[in-house]
Amino acid sequence: MKSYLIIILSFYSFFMYSQIFEAECIAKNQQYNNSVVQNNKNAIVIWSEDFANGFPIGWNTYSINTQTGNNGTSLPMNMAENPWKHSFSGSWGYWNGEPKDANNNPISPSDALLSTTSSNGFLISDPDSANHWSGNFGGNSGSTYSYIESYFITSAINTLGYPNINLEFEQKFRLNNSVDLIVSVSADSISWTDFSVKGNIGNNQHSGDPETVSLNISCVAGDQANVYIKIGWSSRVYYWMIDDMKIVESPENNLELVEANYGGWYTTPIANGFGLEYTITPLNQTIANPYTFEGVVTNTGGNDQLTKLNIEVFDDLGTSIFTTSSSDSMILSQDINCNMDTVIFVANNKFTPSAVGTYSFNTWASSLDTSSIIISSEAIVSDSVYSRDDGVDYSEYGLGRSCGGMIIGSYFDIYGTDDVTSISVFLKDNSVVGSKIFVELY
Repeated sequence: MKSYLIIILSFYSFFMYSQIFEAECIAKNQQYNNSVVQNNKNAIVIWSEDFANGFPIGWNTYSINTQTGNNGTSLPMNMAENPWKHSFSGSWGYWNGEPKDANNNPISPSDALLSTTSSNGFLISDPDSANHWSGNFGGNSGSTYSYIESYFITSAINTLGYPNINLEFEQKFRLNNSVDLIVSVSADSISWTDFSVKGNIGNNQHSGDPETVSLNISCVAGDQANVYIKIGWSSRVYYWMIDDMKIVESPENNLELVEANYGGWYTTPIANGFGLEYTITPLNQTIANPYTFEGVVTNTGGNDQLTKLNIEVFDDLGTSIFTTSSSDSMILSQDINCNMDTVIFVANNKFTPSAVGTYSFNTWASSLDTSSIIISSEAIVSDSVYSRDDGVDYSEYGLGRSCGGMIIGSYFDIYGTDDVTSISVFLKDNSVVGSKIFVELY
């Protein structure tokens, strides 16, 4: 049975952290990959809108603040409105990261969406700007920001003759407070089916620029005389930009590899621990617990697909040294309730490194008719270093700053007897000199 090594790092300061001020302790340059699927560039385009003529005539937009200010003060209805609008620039909100004037007001907008046709403009919802410029109810403190509900609805779109269709668009967004980004589809503008396009983006993170969204909406909008698209959210900070919307014919055969991992997260028995991935692992630990390959695959095409997972391992010279695959499994096409069939695959064979070095893993799903994109990952086998970070600084939280005290824990699985000789911790360069650090080893 697996043993565990847990290191708890306690960071203390003199201020308590509060959910209300979450927007004030941010990482301005974080970027994470979203799990939203890529588009099919060869698909037949049924309908499109690139906003070259501004906000389209016949579309509706709606915006209203949905609560009182967080300080208990009622917000006038006209002081925190945030309708979707045509724009050539990014957010003018306080948290856009751009230089401020003497009154802490931005002197320039954040970067625009780098969409395919960004030169003729795009649509933006900018609650950060709407709240910041709302006089006494805004300012540079998130404590007075209000949630603003904002969405737009297209005019009717004809999809007759096309039973299998995808909605595609390019987007860029940043969010906080665990909000969701919703695309709703209807064939009568009364009953709506919702799709989330946030992917795996978390608080104080932003998406790719641009990120391409492709949603199979056949269950609602396939072969219909009138299709309506509604896009929006309820948010208090940051922004959401959208461009180059289109409806295309769905491919009959299409697979999306949603996730790939080499730790065995899904299939590791509870008694054996968590199946975590480690970016750096001592050689004797990898020998005691070889790499287990898993993948989560969704059928985004129109046909059922008999599918398997494939893995190829390369050494640090780029030489292929190991291949394996999973057993076949049938993944069904989308049902009438808009459910996409998803299957978790595990490779039949594990990989045991023979020496220290850097190893690359290519993972993809395939059927007789198609294959997914390849997800590439990397792991380092060392003589003695055990690490879960990837050497990249994602955080803006400096030790001892006003965000408050923090307790951070790192969890390590120990599969074979070993010695712990040292513990290393990265500290942000904006940490406060003299802050206390307490380390506990369990």
